[in-house]
Amino acid sequence: MDQVLLKTSWEIQEVYATDMRRITSFYEQLKAKDEGRALPESFGLPFLIVLNEGEIAGFASLVADANGEILYKCYSDHFIPYFSESECREQLMAAFAKQRKLFTDAGHLHSGISKLLRWINQS
Repeated sequence: MDQVLLKTSWEIQEVYATDMRRITSFYEQLKAKDEGRALPESFGLPFLIVLNEGEIAGFASLVADANGEILYKCYSDHFIPYFSESECREQLMAAFAKQRKLFTDAGHLHSGISKLLRWINQS
């Protein structure tokens, strides 16, 4: 019997500038923020999104903790992806490692986040 591969509507991809409006809208809905209010620095620097049928179901951002360590934070609406947890973790960790190399320290990351937030709020 031939094996049939089922194509799901879930995918994980890196964030591009063209995704930022949709990500901020998703974040505002998730956090129940007032529209037009400035995003906080805790929003971070988005680097990975999870899509379901082309719509954002979650994203991951680079953030710095109180000790100056660069970490990631995941934002998601409740969703159950159709790929394995290990598959998600593997893609997340690979993308995090790639993005982490772009920043020398937490101050550098804060600068990048500030620039992104200014750009979003001016657009």
